[in-house]
Amino acid sequence: MLKIRKLIKEPLLHFLIIGALIFIYYSYQNKDYESAVSYDIVIDRSDINRLASAYQMSWNSKPDSSTLQRLIEEEIKAEIYYREAQRLNLQHNDEIIRRRLRQKYEFLVKDALDQNEPSQEDIRKYHDENKGKYSEPGKVSFLHIYISADNRRKPEQFAKRLLREILSADNVEEDYADYGDMFHLSRYQKEKTKTEISESFGMEFAETLGNSSLGWADKPIKSGFGYHLVKIIGYKDQEVIPFETIKDKVMLDWRDDQRTTYNASLYILLKDKYTIKVKYSE
Repeated sequence: MLKIRKLIKEPLLHFLIIGALIFIYYSYQNKDYESAVSYDIVIDRSDINRLASAYQMSWNSKPDSSTLQRLIEEEIKAEIYYREAQRLNLQHNDEIIRRRLRQKYEFLVKDALDQNEPSQEDIRKYHDENKGKYSEPGKVSFLHIYISADNRRKPEQFAKRLLREILSADNVEEDYADYGDMFHLSRYQKEKTKTEISESFGMEFAETLGNSSLGWADKPIKSGFGYHLVKIIGYKDQEVIPFETIKDKVMLDWRDDQRTTYNASLYILLKDKYTIKVKYSE
């Protein structure tokens, strides 16, 4: 009994049921009208309204009676040519048509899924189960002294000597303004993410910095510009963004995730109906 109750609450089951009903309704509504073997063409009020609305959106005015009649005649001509092309099987192996029909099918599936409204409990649970997706990355604050590779004959050796000098100095609280070379970024970098550091100094620099402890790094760190003496001032751990702050985004992500799950399940069900043979050679 508990398993049945749990199954009834499963969102994927809701999607399957809703999707099946929409597909049945869609097939019933279009069984004669869209049939390629039928010679009956019916242009009803909904079709006329659709043509008029499309015209108004394009030209910012309603079509007059003669224009509307022309639109209807064009619609009839398009339908006739469409059906005759189907009778000649012209759609066969046409990649553009295949792609367009696939898109329409996927849109139909999407419409079915969007009918299902998740509860706040579902969305909050999704947030809790995917905290890594909804977290601000860790950040590091550091001071760096730049040693230019262009201004020194042996920049790495110079950087190592300067680091030893700094570590042995009595006044460890000085701002080191007289040390190193000019750099286009500030010496003090506050709460920078790994991505930001990588964009400014390069990936190698960011990776090395991420593995360093508080205080001075034990050796100069290389960037795309030269070498840097780096003092780690502090780390800020990764923080989960509160649900209430981003619940709209979580809702969208939940829908995307459910749609992906549903599409995968639907494809398996559809594929099972087919006998598939792949012939690599005759």
